[in-house]
Amino acid sequence: EFLDPSGGVHLEPLSPQDTVVSYFRGRPDQWATAVPSYGGLVYRQLWPGIDLEFSGAGGYLKYAFHLQPNADARQIRMAYRGAASVSLTSGGGLRVETGQGSLADDKPVAWQETPAGRLPVRAGFQLAGDELRFELGHYDRSLPLTIDPVVLIYAGYLGGAGSDWGWGVAVDSAGNAYVTGNTMSNQTTFPVTVGPDLTFNSTQTYWADAFVAKVNQSGTALVYLSYIGGANEDSGYGIAVDAAGNAYVTGYTNSDQLTFPILAGPDLTHNGARDAFIVKINPSGTALVYAGYLGGAQDDYGWSIAVDASGNAFLTGFTLSSHSTFPVLVGPDLTFNGGSDAFVAKINPAGTALLYSGYLGGAGDDLGQGIALDTAGNVFVTGPTTSTQTTFPVLAGPDLTHNGNHDAFVAKVNAAGSALLYCGYIGGAGSDSGNGIAVHPNGDAFIAGNTASDQFTFPATAGPDLTFNGKTDAFVAKVNLSGALVYAGYLGGTETDIAAAVAVDAAGNAYVTGYTSSTEANFPVTIGPDLTYNGGEYDAFVAKVAAHGNPVVYAGY
Repeated sequence: EFLDPSGGVHLEPLSPQDTVVSYFRGRPDQWATAVPSYGGLVYRQLWPGIDLEFSGAGGYLKYAFHLQPNADARQIRMAYRGAASVSLTSGGGLRVETGQGSLADDKPVAWQETPAGRLPVRAGFQLAGDELRFELGHYDRSLPLTIDPVVLIYAGYLGGAGSDWGWGVAVDSAGNAYVTGNTMSNQTTFPVTVGPDLTFNSTQTYWADAFVAKVNQSGTALVYLSYIGGANEDSGYGIAVDAAGNAYVTGYTNSDQLTFPILAGPDLTHNGARDAFIVKINPSGTALVYAGYLGGAQDDYGWSIAVDASGNAFLTGFTLSSHSTFPVLVGPDLTFNGGSDAFVAKINPAGTALLYSGYLGGAGDDLGQGIALDTAGNVFVTGPTTSTQTTFPVLAGPDLTHNGNHDAFVAKVNAAGSALLYCGYIGGAGSDSGNGIAVHPNGDAFIAGNTASDQFTFPATAGPDLTFNGKTDAFVAKVNLSGALVYAGYLGGTETDIAAAVAVDAAGNAYVTGYTSSTEANFPVTIGPDLTYNGGEYDAFVAKVAAHGNPVVYAGY
């Protein structure tokens, strides 16, 4: 219940949807046809100068208050009538117990849009009896203010009694999440369900099995959870999902064909040491569509995977196997260059054959850690390299000169896999690594990683932060269609900050995740989801960076 609302409240729909609804009830003159639908609604002037907006978020109803300049936030008063109890949580959230279950809001966040960008305002719930208000810190009353109780859609554990690691995640169009990693938990405690393999395979306590899991859209249940592995060590690192709901997993294994669940290909024989693997799981999770190796006589690791609309799978990783045993075909480079080389490979939809497979590297160590596709079938790869321009296949940009230690690199491979369209470095005098990559429909590539290079040698330009913060900073960079650097900037505090993955939306905003040991005293927290460092060795973080590289729209733990 909203207490003492204004008498001039006006209800207005927001975000028109494509869906229309028709009601055929009673006589024809009582029918209602082609009724429009909306993604939200707003109560204008619920209190003087204050609007209340409702919208949907992941199947949940959420609300936010928008205050016009000089509006008094103390007018906002609410009460939950008929609740068994209303209480504040230890984290500053709100919990409402009812006869039909519980309702919850996370601690609210507040902000103002200013000429300098979005600025956070301290906010919290204030509960007196059954009456709820907002407690706010200092803010500029001449500017609009938004107060937004956060809805955490879901968060939970996936594991058993042993050690469990999640390394890769993908999401389908319905919002189901697909996770891969590795686990040392056997089936007595690991929550395996459905299949295709419900039995832990590793024969030594210090070895792990890879796993693949599908979590439903609401986060309330596992659709399936299965092991992938054989008698030796197995780990899943990258995962992708196609439009039909098939999941594709890559990683590495040193389990041979006698115990690893090989099926169809691309290679049915273990090649020695660790091999990269690729596995395709059907939409229900009940069976493998294909499973096979990719590797040579030395260690080979699958690290990241992407899939196109036709079901072709694209892998990157790194290998120590020379071209005498590694299955090179077409390109982009058919000759092993020394150290460890990154590789890129394309596998047909049946999983039975390679369409191309080749190296990407120089005389030093080169690792492929992120892969993405554009709509034309060009492949984008990022990772770290110690190979200088004398042996690394630099072409066009973004930087043709190695800067020392490890540099991040970004490379674009043509749709045939036969040649590079561009390839260059991103880095400075310290150690730099590209860890994740995403591609906008216009062909711009977004790279996230970490750097120990300060602003005097790292190509910081445009944002989000142009000043190195200490130890290791996360970074995000944008490269245009021809390989030129559009922006590059830091995301971090005074401790260790690592960006592990990046995604991009249609507007060109970049979403970065990783982990940090920097507290809120110097990490660029703003809006949320959590503005307070929680302790331990690291917190995960998520940040949204505006399309031009600045400002940081939100960032939190």
